[in-house]
Amino acid sequence: MARKRSRSRSRSGGGISRRSVLLLLGVGTASATGAYTTGAFDSVSGDRSIGVDTAGDDTALLGVDTEDRSGTDGETITLLELTNQFGQPIESIDAEVVGGSDGPVDPNSLRTPIGLAPGESGVVEADLSCETSRDTTVEVAVTVTGADQSVDLTRSVDVSCTVPDRGVCAPRTPSGCTDAEFPPWGGTDCSVVIDTTGEVSERIGGGIEVGGAVDIRTDSAVDITHRGSVGDYFGIDTDGEIAFSMGGGATVGGPLQLSTPDEVTADISGSVAGGFCADEAGNLTVTVGRGGSVGGPMSLTSNDEVTVDLNGNASVGPLSIEASSEVDVSLGGGSEIDGDIDIETPDGVNLTLDGNERIRGDVLITSEDEVGIELSGSSTIEGDVTIDTPGEVEIELGGRSSIGGDVTVTNEDEVGIELGGSSSIGGGATVTSEGEVAIELGGRSSVGGDVAIDTSDEASVSDCTAVVGSVTPQSACGG
Repeated sequence: MARKRSRSRSRSGGGISRRSVLLLLGVGTASATGAYTTGAFDSVSGDRSIGVDTAGDDTALLGVDTEDRSGTDGETITLLELTNQFGQPIESIDAEVVGGSDGPVDPNSLRTPIGLAPGESGVVEADLSCETSRDTTVEVAVTVTGADQSVDLTRSVDVSCTVPDRGVCAPRTPSGCTDAEFPPWGGTDCSVVIDTTGEVSERIGGGIEVGGAVDIRTDSAVDITHRGSVGDYFGIDTDGEIAFSMGGGATVGGPLQLSTPDEVTADISGSVAGGFCADEAGNLTVTVGRGGSVGGPMSLTSNDEVTVDLNGNASVGPLSIEASSEVDVSLGGGSEIDGDIDIETPDGVNLTLDGNERIRGDVLITSEDEVGIELSGSSTIEGDVTIDTPGEVEIELGGRSSIGGDVTVTNEDEVGIELGGSSSIGGGATVTSEGEVAIELGGRSSVGGDVAIDTSDEASVSDCTAVVGSVTPQSACGG
């Protein structure tokens, strides 16, 4: 997800904004070798005699817009906007940061138009880079050259760079004192920071308390068994595999952050108070076991498959998954997700609630392959279910399971929605498809709203009397 914004580097037309700073030349004549210093230009030179008038908005040799600029980390911004009013083509434009080069403007990223025709406008662009939000003044030296005249100038631009709120995945650093290793027993008020290139394997015993954060940085595999207490965040940043196991009595007072392009296995049976982030991982497997909890959002991104398994009364916050392969989310043993589920992947998605589980929010699935949702027992999705995929969709509810809101499916393949027992959809069901659509309503199941089907293929609703609202098209009834 690139954060840079592409912008046009030239704009036709001779006019510029009234807010522009116009660089004006005083009355005089430039000789073949003459150079003039004015209130606007640092210097102007020419290879022939040129008449230079007191310039108004329409006749200034060069218009320069230096209004305040702002953007986010990684974004491309416009530093200056130049308008050629030489009366001849500008053949070259050079720009350099000569002040404020310590950031947030990357001095090596400046880009200028190759040239500008008379009356044409173009921009000097640069990339922003900031770890924290900051403001600064950047000085930019510009040289523009025509066939027989050139202008050198330096202008200041106020630039504001902000860091987007990445929530639970936002970079963190330990505060206060730090230790380079875990205490063998007892506690420390400091953070534990391990910065190495080799493998890290640590067992944090049940009697160990870290008052601050745990921050592990390496290039190799990391294997952590956590049974103790960490007051702040627990972060691992590596290029190798991560294996993280957290026992029933273990705690993390802040977020758990795991960052690696390699495989991640996380088994959480303790309490993580600040959420869980797995960032740009490889194959990712997360298990929240008996009594385990994540007291904030779970944000999982992977360049491979993602598997999430909640069981044994586990509880987590809103779940966001962005993967490059198959996603499998299963809830069992009375577990729950306290918020929405948002899944995006080019591969298939399976969501299973197999007993007395609950999702206290909406489910949004964006996929390019098959999507399956199965609820049984007394499982509940309290909000809406929205699925967008070209692939096949299967939704199955049994027992006393329910979807509290609307079901919306947009796809290009077959759609099957099957309700049995006393299951229900509290809202309506809307299906837009290019394939066959079959809605089976058995037992004492029901749909509380309207059913609307739009397909170029066959459409059927097995029992339209189980639909509280209307059914469109009516020809689907009894199919």
